[in-house]
Order: sequence, then structure tokens, then C-alpha cells
Amino acid sequence: FLLPPEGGIDWRLPSWLVEDVVNGDYIMSVKRCHTFLKRKNEVAVRTRLQSYNGGSLHYNEIVDGPRFEEIYHDVWKTFFTPSPPVQKIINAKMEQFGLSAGNYASAHLRGLYAVPDRKARVLKRMAENAVKCASNLRPEGPIYFASDSKVAVDHISNIAHRTPITVVTIQREYEPLHLEKSLNWQNRSASEYYDTFVDLYLIAMSNCVTYNMGGYGQWGLWVSQNSSCFKLHGNRTKLTFHCDWTTSKQSIAKESEPVEKPSVPLTDSREDRNIKNHLLNYSLSSVQENDVDGNKINSVGAMQNHTLSNTQKIPTWIKDYFAWHSETKKALTKENWKKTRYLLMQCRHSDNHCGGVSDRLRPMPFMILVAARSKRLLLIQWTKPFPLEEFLIPPKGGLDWTLPDWLVPLIEDYGILTYGQRRLLPAAKGNQMVARTRYQSNNHGSEYYNNITDSEFSFEGVYHHLFSYMFEPSPPVSEIITQKMNQMQLSPGEYSAAHFRALYGRESRPEDETKRVAINAVNCASELRPGGPVYFAADHKVAVDSVQAYSKEKKLPVVFLQHDEEPLHLDFAENWTQRSPSEYYATFVDLLILGQSRCLAFSNGGYGTFGLLLGFNASCSVRYFSKKILKSCPKWMNA
Repeated sequence: FLLPPEGGIDWRLPSWLVEDVVNGDYIMSVKRCHTFLKRKNEVAVRTRLQSYNGGSLHYNEIVDGPRFEEIYHDVWKTFFTPSPPVQKIINAKMEQFGLSAGNYASAHLRGLYAVPDRKARVLKRMAENAVKCASNLRPEGPIYFASDSKVAVDHISNIAHRTPITVVTIQREYEPLHLEKSLNWQNRSASEYYDTFVDLYLIAMSNCVTYNMGGYGQWGLWVSQNSSCFKLHGNRTKLTFHCDWTTSKQSIAKESEPVEKPSVPLTDSREDRNIKNHLLNYSLSSVQENDVDGNKINSVGAMQNHTLSNTQKIPTWIKDYFAWHSETKKALTKENWKKTRYLLMQCRHSDNHCGGVSDRLRPMPFMILVAARSKRLLLIQWTKPFPLEEFLIPPKGGLDWTLPDWLVPLIEDYGILTYGQRRLLPAAKGNQMVARTRYQSNNHGSEYYNNITDSEFSFEGVYHHLFSYMFEPSPPVSEIITQKMNQMQLSPGEYSAAHFRALYGRESRPEDETKRVAINAVNCASELRPGGPVYFAADHKVAVDSVQAYSKEKKLPVVFLQHDEEPLHLDFAENWTQRSPSEYYATFVDLLILGQSRCLAFSNGGYGTFGLLLGFNASCSVRYFSKKILKSCPKWMNA
């Protein structure tokens, strides 16, 4: 099925070596594998590794650099290429369907995961929803559909002539065989398993992937060039997360994701009041949204007071914790404070490294989970470079995470300060009154959160609403955003955005490369929302200037902020002890304007993906650049 590529890693076991290495016990877990590999006296270690996350959680915890899913595509290409008969089938199907690599979306349905069969009507409903979700990611199509259910494949084939965009699938006489569970496998030929690898590669050559349960669809996403463009269309507990068709002629804003609407009369000053309302209430004020079944939820009224009782995008356990937090915080006094346990997120003057705004604030769902499970009062204390309250404050009626002045000397140095997940979790579960942390993680706690919570309320799915209940711009930051949004004629949820982290991990970048990547970024953003407008932000003035010149020459609806100096990194700004809070405002202004976009094109670092999490539609995105251009967008796409 697969071979080592020319010039790649040759993983094949020579026949003469077989007898010397095939003895001994199998190592089945990540932990045991890691332990055995450290033993110098072990000549050969045999493993049949089984892990629900493929080892990604362990990898991301110990490796400082690109994440497991970010390098998977390149690692795969170094190890594997299809065998000639498999490659021949792949080429034939690509030609038959008119598909070219990177220019279509795919939908995978694991209809028979952990069950021998499902009712035909259920499989048909799941299949239709899967391709609709794929259209949300690539409205222009085409879509390749694959499934382990012949009923599902036949149904998509039968309705393909009346779908609003092109959908293709391979009809077979039988369902693709599972490598381990196929009947009479001893009597089968290798060719009977080709379909399993053909489907994998056809999924992997798409630009965006929708999948549900099991590991096959997500595996195809990892093998692809763009592991950031995906959407879950269901899971084991809820078979369909409702999607409607999106076509290139439709506005993304009309789809089933939450859409902000003005909560003030449209008078002569409507823009000022509309934008101000959205900034001060961020996303919980007057939101017209859909639940996972597509039912409309009109959350006007209670939501204006930041009450989560009617918010179906937030799980009940978080709502319960918020209620307990509010009651406990209000009752806190100098006399009774020892009766409460605390989880304190810190960054102080004495700390060498706290990370940027994404490193510090992106773990909030994880921190809420840790606090709720250990019944601790979550509080935040920044003094480096300045208190967080200079930039973000708790919204009225929201979660008050501020540390009272009288409580500071009592708990700020209490106990041991933890950094990573391995030490934080035991500390939170322990008997210490205060668990202090300067938490740093490549995945910001998302994998831990998603592994132990209901997948319907994923880390990414709850973030938009959770952030809005905890933070709003401080008055000076809010004033700047309002002014700039008016000036650029942007409305929340009615534009796409592009962010370019040009100076990630370096002090400079060649000017011609910076210009080329910046222009590619805004073109990619136009593909997500054809016709624009597009808001562009970067950490390098050359990038902003080049986009300004490009948009002016082509007369494109691209807007940006011209800062007096490049936005400051919270951790790396020079002479930070001599600066004022206002010098850091640009960092939060850019972030929150990115966070009000409908779709986002992003590059390396965590800042752009943080903006994506804050936005209205975390699935409408593309990562166009890492160490090289991942997605080439040579032209601006008009509506």
C-alpha cells in the first residue's frame, strides 16, 4: 500500500534482520514506549502503539516548536508514498472527478463506528449533513465524499445532481475494508484493501476536511497540507452538528454560525452606537445564533446582562461554576478568605518569561475546567508589563477575575508557582489553599480540555462566548477600537481578516519575502469571504505598507491600522519598565478587531489563531504560511 519515497526514510525491515528483532513483548502505550527507549541495554524495542490521540498530547507537551499536527504532513511525506497500484487508482479518480490537489474540500463520514449497522435514514441524514458542513469550509466546491457506509455513499451519489455545488464520491460494490476487522482477512488479496488508502489520499489532498467520529477522517486532515481548515460534523453522542449549504454566491454571514446584530435603533448615529454596543458587550449582547441542531436562539435581553442561562454554546458545568464563582467572590472578606481555595494566574515583574497575549489568555477554557474540578476561585494577577485591567476588564455582570488589593499580600506568594500541566493539575487537586500558575503550553490546554469534556462543547467551540463573559476592552482601548472601526467602515461579523506574524522567532525578514507573503495573506482572506472587506494586521511595518500599496494599486477593499511603531509583544518589548500602558494598546486593538471578523487567514505564532478563536466562526479559516507559504493565493477573489 505504501512505500518509502525516493530520498526519504527507508522504514522497511531487511529480511536478514527479522529473526533478531521480532522477539520480546510489545509496548502498547506512549508512557511505556518512552521508558523503554531510554534504556541503553535494549537493542530492539517493539511497539504496537495504541493511543486515542496518536501520541500528539505527549509530543506537544515535551517539544518546543511546531505542534504535532503542524508537522505531520511533512513527516508523512518523508516516510510514505503510495505504492504504484494505489497511486494509479488515485490518479484515475482525480482525473475522473476533475479534482486537483488543494482545490477541493472533503467530507468523511464514519457511519459504522463501534456499531455493526445503522438505519438507512440515519446514515443518509448524516451523509447530507457532512457534505453541507464541507460547503461551509469551501463554498465554491467541489467536495469529495468518503464513508465506511455503502448506504451513505450511494445516497450522496444519488443526490449529487441536485446539490448546489459539485459533490463527487466513489461508488463501490462493497464498503472499504478495515485493516483489522474485515472478515476472512486471511483469504483476501492486497488489492481488496486499496480503497482504504485511496480514500485516505483523496481526503488528504483536499484543502479542508470535515469529519466525525473515529480516527480516519482526522488522520486524513493531518496528512493534508492544511490541518487548520476542518470542521466536526458530528460525534458519538450527537450524530450531526447541523450545517446548511453555503455556496460561493452566499455571504458567509448568512450561514448557521452566530451573527451579531445591532441592539440599538438605526438612527443618524447608528454606526457609533452599534460598534460601541458590540465592543462593550463583545459577543454576548443581543446575539442571534443557532444551536447545534440549527434552531434559532434569540438571546436578547438576559444576554445584555451577561447571563449565561440561555446560552446553549456554553455547557452547564461552566454555567454552574460561574454562578458559584460570583457568589463566592462577592462574599469574600478579610475575615473569611481562608475558607476559600484559589487558582491564581500570575505574571509579575520578577518573572522572566510569561509569553505574549495569546500565551497568557488563550488557556482560559482549560483554566476554568481546572478551577471548576478543584472548586477553586479563579483570579488573575498581572504586573508585567502592567495590570491586565489596563487593557481588559471584567464585563458588567460577567466573571470578576480581579484580585482585590487587600488579598494581594495574603496569596501572591503563597505556595509553589507551577508552569506546566503536569504540575498544575496535582497542585490544583491538592490541599494547598492557593494554587499559583504561570501556565505555558503549546496547545494552551485545549487537548486536555477536549479529551475529558463533551465534544459538543469543544475548547474551540466555547471560546468565543467564554471570552466575552470574562473580558471586555478597557475604556481607552474600547475608544480606539470604536474610532478605528468607524473610520474603516467595518461592522462586526461582516468582514474577513488576515494576520501575518512576520517576525515570529526572528528579528528581521527579507523585505521582498515580507511583501510577497503579506499580499498572499489578503488574497487568501478574500477567498474565505469573496469581495471583502479585509482587515489586515501584522507585527512588521513593511508588511502593512506593502498591503497598503497593493490595495491602493488594485483598488481593493482592504483596511489596516498604521501604528506609530510596530505593536509591542507583552514579553519582549525593549525597555518595558520605562513604557506606559498606552504603548501596548495597539496589541489589543489589533487582536480585538481580528476577533470581530467572520473569517481569518493566519500564519505562524499564536496571535492570529487567538484572534480566530475570538471570532464568529472558528471553522472559517486558513493557515497560509508557516516557515513557507502553505497556501498560494495569487489573485484577489471578488464576490
